[in-house]
Amino acid sequence: MSLQVFMASCDLIAASLGACGCAISVNSEVEYRICAEQKLSVEQVAPKDKPRKWCKYYSNGTIDVPTPLFIEAYVYVGSRLCIGDKPANNTSRSIDDELRDQLAARSGFAIASWLPGGELEIDETAQFEVVFANKVVAAELLGREATIRFTATRFRWVFSDGERAFSAFHQKAFENAENQTAQAFVGIRVDYRFSGQPWVVGVLEAEIPSNLLLLNVVEKPRRTLLVG
Repeated sequence: MSLQVFMASCDLIAASLGACGCAISVNSEVEYRICAEQKLSVEQVAPKDKPRKWCKYYSNGTIDVPTPLFIEAYVYVGSRLCIGDKPANNTSRSIDDELRDQLAARSGFAIASWLPGGELEIDETAQFEVVFANKVVAAELLGREATIRFTATRFRWVFSDGERAFSAFHQKAFENAENQTAQAFVGIRVDYRFSGQPWVVGVLEAEIPSNLLLLNVVEKPRRTLLVG
């Protein structure tokens, strides 16, 4: 028996795997799949102790040129053609088969939040934070251990007033009394490992958006102190 296992990220072998249907998708989370294809070739050989059978053939040794006399004897199966035989099968044959499997994993979402929440006054400092939980998904792929890993590598914030920030945590205030928005984006790196081999690092770099934060920035009326 010969056994060979092929392993690659799905973006490299999707065409060759056909029905396997491996894919990468990036929306509010990353989905990544790794595929394995196992080819088996088994050679079957006829047993050494061949059975015998009663055989009839013409005296000239043939089965298709008749003679007045013919010979009958026990012979090993497959050792010669006998009258009435069907075409002989090969004494050995090869059986080829393919097994395909895939492991799919999702990264999970980036969750953004802000404090103090509710209405935010002009020039009041708000705290913005985005959280992404690094994730490892392990399972068996064709009976061997396979692992996909998602790791956050970078963060950035986009605010509706034009400000940008490049960290998971950020503080800022707004100058205008109007509805504002804030959204974070998290860079995700995908790695995988198969059957105890070293990690294949950075097979995919992608960016996912967090939930959109809506803020109501207001200007509260100032109280005037009258002195009589």
